[in-house]
Amino acid sequence: MPNNATAKIKSAPNRARQVNIILSISVVTITLFLTAFMYIIVHRGTPNTDQYTLLVGGNSELEQHSYRNPVVSKPWTYKLRPARTAAEQAQGLSGTKSLAKNAGMLFIFSDNQNRCFWMKDMNYALDIIWVSADKKVTHIEKSLAPQTYPKEYCAEAQYVIELTAGQADASHMTLGQTLRF
Repeated sequence: MPNNATAKIKSAPNRARQVNIILSISVVTITLFLTAFMYIIVHRGTPNTDQYTLLVGGNSELEQHSYRNPVVSKPWTYKLRPARTAAEQAQGLSGTKSLAKNAGMLFIFSDNQNRCFWMKDMNYALDIIWVSADKKVTHIEKSLAPQTYPKEYCAEAQYVIELTAGQADASHMTLGQTLRF
C-alpha cells in the first residue's frame, strides 16, 4: 500500500490538469463577459446608422414662414436606407421589385459636386431629390420611369434621396427647402 507521499506524487498531474482546466474556463468566461460589457458601453446610445429618418415639412418649417399652411403642419416621415460605398451607390434600388411609400434610399457622398443618376434596372418610377451639404434641396426630378434609361439626370449635391414616385409632391417638397435626416 502506497504511503501518503507516494499518493500525492501520483495525483499531482491530475490536479495540475484540473487546475489548468478551471483556469482556462475562468479566462474564457471573463474574456466573454468583458467583451460583452465593452460592446454595451461602446454601443449604448449610438444611433442606428443602418437607417435614417427623413422629415419633410412640419412645425419647424412653419415657424420660418409668416403663412400657415395646414397641409405641412405635420412632417412627412420616410425611412431611408443609406448607400455610402461605391458598390452600394452603384447598386442603389436597381433590381428591387417595389418600394414602400414611406421608404427610400439616401446616397451619402463625401462632398458637394455634380451627381448623375439614371434608371438602369429599375422596376418602378422614382422621385430623385438632390440635397446640398447644408441639407437644402437643390434639384428634384419627379416620376422618373424605368423607360428613361439611359438618360442621366444630374445636379449639384452631397446627398441624393430616392423616393417612390409622387412622394416629392405628396410631401410638398420644394427647391431650397431644408430637409432633416
